Amino acid sequence: MGDSGTGKSHLLIGVGIAIAEAGLSVRYTSTSALVNELAEAEAGRRLSSVIARYSKVDLLCLDEFGYLNPDKKGDKLLFQTFTEREECKATAVATNSPFAE
Repeated sequence: MGDSGTGKSHLLIGVGIAIAEAGLSVRYTSTSALVNELAEAEAGRRLSSVIARYSKVDLLCLDEFGYLNPDKKGDKLLFQTFTEREECKATAVATNSPFAE
């Protein structure tokens, strides 16, 4: 978490590279790209398979979390993805928003 230009994305990428070099799977994406992919998958009746793909990745790196103001549908899709990963896979998030937000 931090202001723009403080190296959050760089750190997130570095952590992802280190995890990948250790032999684990990593997926890096912006939060808005993830929400768009999930919304398109839901519209195409492929949501379960897309969420399943994200739930198998050892580390999901979500960048630019604070830049997104998703609607209720986007919130639901993100929550569903986080729920599938909870307690079994790691998720790293970079945001410019304070933790309380």
